[in-house]
Amino acid sequence: MDAKVRQVLEGRWHLHLISKIAIGGFAEVWEARSEQGVPCAIKVSREPLVRSHPLVQEEYQALQYLKGLSGHPRIVTLMDVWIVKGYLVTRWELAPDRMLRDLEQLLFSYRAHGRRGIPFRRLIRFMYQAAEGLEFLHSQRVYHGDIKPRNLLLFYGHVKLGDLGLARLAGACSCRHPMGTWGYFPVGGLPEPGPHVDLYGLAATYIKLRTGHEPFGTDPAEILRRQKTVTPILTGLSRGEQKLVLQAFTSRPSHRYTDRITCWVQHLRCAASEATRHRSGQEMCVLARNAHSSHKHSLFRFSGTTPTSARERSPRGLARRTNPGFKYLSRNSWFSPSSCLYRSDESLRKDPLPPGPLVQTTDLEEAPPNPSP
Repeated sequence: MDAKVRQVLEGRWHLHLISKIAIGGFAEVWEARSEQGVPCAIKVSREPLVRSHPLVQEEYQALQYLKGLSGHPRIVTLMDVWIVKGYLVTRWELAPDRMLRDLEQLLFSYRAHGRRGIPFRRLIRFMYQAAEGLEFLHSQRVYHGDIKPRNLLLFYGHVKLGDLGLARLAGACSCRHPMGTWGYFPVGGLPEPGPHVDLYGLAATYIKLRTGHEPFGTDPAEILRRQKTVTPILTGLSRGEQKLVLQAFTSRPSHRYTDRITCWVQHLRCAASEATRHRSGQEMCVLARNAHSSHKHSLFRFSGTTPTSARERSPRGLARRTNPGFKYLSRNSWFSPSSCLYRSDESLRKDPLPPGPLVQTTDLEEAPPNPSP
């Protein structure tokens, strides 16, 4: 941070700068406290803005407009906007957790514990919250332009959109940083701002957080080639998920996903869940075949007696009230919350199995604790 800028912030605005949080292509971020002790994030452009640039006054007014949108539960609150000694300075609401400020840090945490990505049930909730924030911005004719994991901030288990308005201003500073982020922003010239640009970034973010790898690779030449040919790395996604992601990436307006972004996320949820139900059905068939030549007691672990929710005779009734990660035994049939029914042949077993939930986890579920046999 420029020494003169720091002097103004501490002397005139009485801000106590604590430590540098991060540094990006356009700005550096500092943790700070106001004179009243309120925590906040201070973002200062790394280079002074070119005052003659046509974007400066336009986007400065846009940032002032964003201050009026404060209070939305999916948008990080913008508190103040200043131009100090030519540098753009913004004051934002601060994410409370120093170790897990955004979804990128959360992904690193899961990968450090051996997980491929963020568990699906948690991830899809974050994606829906981000989509809600984007739809609100679009209803105000505001477009983010730089959706990526680092800009989805965590506030007490919920996601808020951060870095609003800064992507376009990046092109108005003397350092000439490009707008957006490679792999998360369409290539082929600067497209007209619109919902499709933010959906593009959200789809790329989904791939990164779901699979753990970058959506278009890591080498700049590979990223550019894959983006131009619309060939993202889709390993780890079901066919339904791949189709929806490609609709978000396509450069043809006639092939784009045109419904609401929250609907796109809901379709992702359905596509992934359908793929999981299909895999679960195949796994149960394999277990049933193996049961003919081995004791079922050695294949399954049960916990306690049959819960009330498992006493339902109707698969649909059971589906509404049980954990989707479990399979339940009722009389001579296996039931699952996906409304599937797995019938047990009496000739395949000598003794009845104890009733209770069969622990069956998939990559779409956070693993429940293993019950004692």
